[in-house]
Amino acid sequence: MSELKKTRTKAFRFDVGLIDNLRRGAALAGLSENAFLSSILAERLFADPLVKAFHRISFDDEAFRCVLGGTNSHSLEVTGFEIARKDFPVILELYRGRGYALTFRRFVIDVLGKYNGWFWVEGDGCSNLVTLRHTFGLKWSMFLKSYVEGAYSTIAKDRIKIEVEDQFIRVDLDGFASVHD
Repeated sequence: MSELKKTRTKAFRFDVGLIDNLRRGAALAGLSENAFLSSILAERLFADPLVKAFHRISFDDEAFRCVLGGTNSHSLEVTGFEIARKDFPVILELYRGRGYALTFRRFVIDVLGKYNGWFWVEGDGCSNLVTLRHTFGLKWSMFLKSYVEGAYSTIAKDRIKIEVEDQFIRVDLDGFASVHD
């Protein structure tokens, strides 16, 4: 049996667009607006002190390869799929709330590649067969594949075709791009 936590009411003023995003985000998460906002704030208040403690600390490529090398491949794939299933709908809603339509192609190429630096896109990224290249080995390719599959599964019933190699994945957006881009 879960223990009831003591609560208190507090009023805040929010931008109207932010309130609309809160409503949509809560619905996507399957929570009330209050529960959704409380969980986001709790996560943020937990993480902010850590961000300051680890400010500007990052792995160099070799250290990241070592971390990947010591990771269970199956767990890495399952984790990638589940993270994407949770995060992609929220990312879509955040873009919509700001008045931007985020297509799946733009999500893969811009959000994951360009902004997050998970890989670089070989060529111009305009063809339906998109190659996402990296230097982190097969486990990173498998994580990327499962992440892209997880995100795609939130918007389509069919499976996306992905070829996996040691230093890249190739995503086939044929047919998908014309419907959703």
